[in-house]
Amino acid sequence: MNLEPYIQDVLIVGAGLSGLKIARDLRAAGRRVLVLDKAHGVGGRAATRRWDDVPVDHGAQFFTVRSAAFRAQTNRWLAHGVCFRWTDGFHQWDEAHGLRPPDPESKDGTHPRYACRQGMSALGKDLAAVLPPDALRLAARVTGLQRATDARGRGYWLAEIEGAPADEPPPAAYAVVLTLPTPQTLALLEAAGLPDSLDPGELARLRAVEYAPTLAVLLRGPALKTAWQGIQLRDQALSWISADTDKREDGVPVEGGPQVFVLHGSPEFSREHQDGDLTAAADRLVARAGEIVGGWITQLPERQVHRWRYANVPRGVDRWAGLQLALDGEPPLYVAGDAFLGAKIEGAYLSGAEVAQAILSARV
Repeated sequence: MNLEPYIQDVLIVGAGLSGLKIARDLRAAGRRVLVLDKAHGVGGRAATRRWDDVPVDHGAQFFTVRSAAFRAQTNRWLAHGVCFRWTDGFHQWDEAHGLRPPDPESKDGTHPRYACRQGMSALGKDLAAVLPPDALRLAARVTGLQRATDARGRGYWLAEIEGAPADEPPPAAYAVVLTLPTPQTLALLEAAGLPDSLDPGELARLRAVEYAPTLAVLLRGPALKTAWQGIQLRDQALSWISADTDKREDGVPVEGGPQVFVLHGSPEFSREHQDGDLTAAADRLVARAGEIVGGWITQLPERQVHRWRYANVPRGVDRWAGLQLALDGEPPLYVAGDAFLGAKIEGAYLSGAEVAQAILSARV
């Protein structure tokens, strides 16, 4: 099969905010791109599910802005109604001091928190909106990469897709960007037999990245207006409790309708229970939430549980120029994601912007 008519300029593995930002910038510069993701939607951990057609954020709950570049993007989102300024701070809880309201004088109170009326997945959907249908392929799990050479002697990448028909041309491109959590990136590199071709120092930095899991519990029941929008906790079991309905239209529960609350397990609790009985783990988190905010939360009748294996990045990687891995020759291979420029939505976006610029500067 002659694959050259199908070869893109850049193949991006992962349709989170990093991958979508890269694709958006490269498309704007005239590059041919293809984004692949194993999920059925875009946005990665900026994820929203529909519960009887009502959006609920079960991944990232909000975002903040520190840099001028991300401020410009956020202003565009605000202008187009993609996001809104949710709150300037959250309640805090710890065993010693109990529940405390936000402190506007604290350093933590100087950064507004932004959210999306239609859920945090609206960020990824907005970035993906400019991509033509043939530039984004979902439900496509990449299981391997191979190097090949075209008729002119130029190297390119072939991606292996799980379950792809044998007669279907494999995705191919002259450069690849991996925006997966680094354990998944390393597994893909290992499957491709690439570690021996990579700089040992760069491999060591990737392997040093630490991720923390999160168990998310969604609770739904009769409408109840709380005094708090979100609670950040220092607790062995819980790290977050929020009134998710507060983010939705008008910031109040729909008249006569239910309200949704979201709990996040602490990294320690989530790590201990991520491979066990999720129902039993959810029971424990709900019981703990009841001890903190009141027994009413344990009486909410409906419940969903979601496991995030790579929810947070306690330790990222020190950056290097362009985030390009030093292979022995072409084709080039880049990495991006929130592990590189801060473990937040802003870091994911800025990492994507930097890698896109590196690719354009290299004239890939």
